Amino acid sequence: MKNAASTALIAAIALTSSHAFAEDYNSAKSVCADAIALKQGKSLEGARTKLVSASNRAVLRIKVALTYADGSDVKGECRIRRGEIQSVEIAA
Repeated sequence: MKNAASTALIAAIALTSSHAFAEDYNSAKSVCADAIALKQGKSLEGARTKLVSASNRAVLRIKVALTYADGSDVKGECRIRRGEIQSVEIAA
């Protein structure tokens, strides 16, 4: 019985923490998408964004794919440290 309770507690903590990380990545995705659009001189209005990949070490590296309303696609990578964008690179 004690094992089942501790397993349930661990599962609840893991779900809570994974949800918190997902929210962090979603906010980082939107910030990165804004930065990519700004660098291209386009608006995000009507655009779809997709999180391609993310890794969080000393610097959060996040790759985002954008599909604009006019149908054009672009992929970019942002490096974010302490909540500030350090660099934005657009894939060729």
